Amino acid sequence: MYAGRSFIPAAIEQQTNRVNPQSSRVVGIILAVIAGWSAFRALWLLYVALTFDGLFGSLVISAVVWGGIGVVAAIGAVAFLARSGRS
Repeated sequence: MYAGRSFIPAAIEQQTNRVNPQSSRVVGIILAVIAGWSAFRALWLLYVALTFDGLFGSLVISAVVWGGIGVVAAIGAVAFLARSGRS
C-alpha cells in the first residue's frame, strides 16, 4: 500500500499487533461479515422507510444502532485483516 506507512491509527495498530496472524485473519473475516450484515440492514431500513412513506422513531434508532455497529466492525475488519496480511 503505502511504502512503510499505515493508514490504521497507531493505537488500534498497537492493539492488533498483540494478536497472532491466524487469529487476526479469523477475527477480521468475522468482523467483515458483521459489517456486511450491518450494511444490508441499513439498506433494508431505507427500503422500509421508503415503502411506508416516512421514518418512524424505531427506524431511526435501528439505523443509528446498525450504522454504529457497521462502522466499528468495518474499522476492526480493516485493522485485523491488514495485520494478517503483513505477516
